[in-house]
Amino acid sequence: MKEVLKWKPQGKRPLGKPKQRWIDKMEKNLAEIGIRDGKTTAQDRDRWKQVCVAVMGLNGL
Repeated sequence: MKEVLKWKPQGKRPLGKPKQRWIDKMEKNLAEIGIRDGKTTAQDRDRWKQVCVAVMGLNGL
């Protein structure tokens, strides 16, 4: 396990568009439905559940 966690890839990344992170996608989806501060919204469980349902609709899930 240590070997996997400490492994450093050799060489450089290929040119092109950087890979999207999960948080980038999440912030984009929240912005589409008008939520600017996702962390504060996530602390209210009932509101967060509504937000999750709305975002799933955006992604076709």
